[in-house]
Amino acid sequence: GTGVMGRMSDILSSDGPSYGFSTDLIALDAPTIAVEGGPTTLSVLVSSNGASTYSGKSSSDEAKFDTRDYLLKLNDIHTSESSLFGETWSRNMLKAVHDTDQIVTLLENTSLNHGADGAAGTILKTMASHVDRGVERDFFHVRLGTWDNHFSLKQNLRGSFETIDSFLADLEKELKAQNLWDSVTLVTASDFGRTLTANSNVGSDHAWGGNYFIMGGGVNGGKIHGDFPDDFTNDGPLTVGNRGSFIPTLAWEAMWNGVSEWMGVETGDIEKVIPNKDRTGSYLFPAAELYK
Repeated sequence: GTGVMGRMSDILSSDGPSYGFSTDLIALDAPTIAVEGGPTTLSVLVSSNGASTYSGKSSSDEAKFDTRDYLLKLNDIHTSESSLFGETWSRNMLKAVHDTDQIVTLLENTSLNHGADGAAGTILKTMASHVDRGVERDFFHVRLGTWDNHFSLKQNLRGSFETIDSFLADLEKELKAQNLWDSVTLVTASDFGRTLTANSNVGSDHAWGGNYFIMGGGVNGGKIHGDFPDDFTNDGPLTVGNRGSFIPTLAWEAMWNGVSEWMGVETGDIEKVIPNKDRTGSYLFPAAELYK
């Protein structure tokens, strides 16, 4: 499958009078479908603590040779018996080693105006190196905090809010110093909301409608979109079940419509990024409404 950022990258990097951008898709700590694109699109996975080169050398004293050199030579061999699958695998392997080497070097040689550690530091250094990487459109995915709180909701949320608050503060401060704040949009995402009533473990369970936000220097912020329920009873028009679950009044695609336009996707190609947009029954925000 593919994800919204992967599909957006595919469009922006495709041939065409409005496209041809150089893009990068980067996930931190864990792979995610959000940055997966078409068959020829490759995403990069790095640690929150930075990247490491493929050394190919064992830490054991019994190591006889460095496998890195053999790996590079073996995957650069082309014969009449080479298969399409094998050629593709080798090409991607060599690119992964090359890209990792490049990222490691860039991160080591990039300094920040304001110190930032962990995920924020890695993302900010990577953003700062976009010229050296030759990239015009970057996509990042990072997971922060613990949100699936079936146990001890209030206690867990306190720590998660502190984590995300610190992360956002580091991003804003440094991006303003880099003069990139107006060129960045941050989007939060989740796969579901939470019940408003507690379970027996002082936690909440899976529900429907949730809350999301976008932020950035160019965002027309300070606004709450969607309809807040005016009836919390089980008979309310937006109520589902009896645990405080509500039907959302805006689709997940509502914000991505405007974000896609802002990134440079033409109106006629938006459906390739968010395929369900015409079936949501939801208002879709244009970039002119989401941005200043």
